[in-house]
Amino acid sequence: MLIRTIFRIIGAFLIVAGIAFIAFDKITMPMYVASSRVISLPDVSGQTTKSGPMMTFEEASKELNKYDLKAVVEFVKYTSKYPPETILDQYPRAGRKVKPGRKVRLTVAKEEKMVKVPKLVGQSLRHAQLKIDEIGLHMDTLLKDYDTRVPLDVVRWQNPNSGNLLRKGSGVKLGVSLGRPPDFFEVPNMIGITLAEAKKELAKEGLRVGKISREQDEDKIPNTVLRQSVEPGTVLRKPLPIDLTLSFIDMSDLRNRLTD
Repeated sequence: MLIRTIFRIIGAFLIVAGIAFIAFDKITMPMYVASSRVISLPDVSGQTTKSGPMMTFEEASKELNKYDLKAVVEFVKYTSKYPPETILDQYPRAGRKVKPGRKVRLTVAKEEKMVKVPKLVGQSLRHAQLKIDEIGLHMDTLLKDYDTRVPLDVVRWQNPNSGNLLRKGSGVKLGVSLGRPPDFFEVPNMIGITLAEAKKELAKEGLRVGKISREQDEDKIPNTVLRQSVEPGTVLRKPLPIDLTLSFIDMSDLRNRLTD
């Protein structure tokens, strides 16, 4: 019995030792060797040698796999200078010592995108800036000038025109209104409108009503402008008062004529 028990113990020990040896040989040793092994990182971007055709991401990935390395896209650059999907840069750099399993971060070229220029004329400068930033363009020139017809800070013209196609990142030129010049007062046409309306029109131009005279006119509603002291469209250098002649109806004279 004792001898049989001893043999059993020895057999169990040999089995456990065999399993441990296999585990050490197949698992522990490869892990140790792999952890201690280093690789000189290959050049998949062409930045070192600058020779031969540039690699695509697929080709670079296959090349790195040979060294137990993994390719990942870190950045995308839209450009027409290089073919799409080619590698422009890598990190870590070629020649660096790395361990197997390391991720190699790549910058990949993509086909340059074209965007349609939006309509900016008539929009506020702030709105126009937001629009061009939104689609990947930028404002490279801003010209401001006085304009009697376009309100302050509104786009007067643009270059290129709306509908044109530009590469992303391209610049747009804008002309923006400074509003009316400080010494520009254009006299409006007030003939045929009421005094209240005439005052509003003058106020828009920075002008005011001067002397008011009246003239009987039975064909016009009372307080209708018959004449103005300065011709419509005249540009004044300073805000002079504009005299007006208004219509009125003499009721007593009208009654006498009806009686006769």
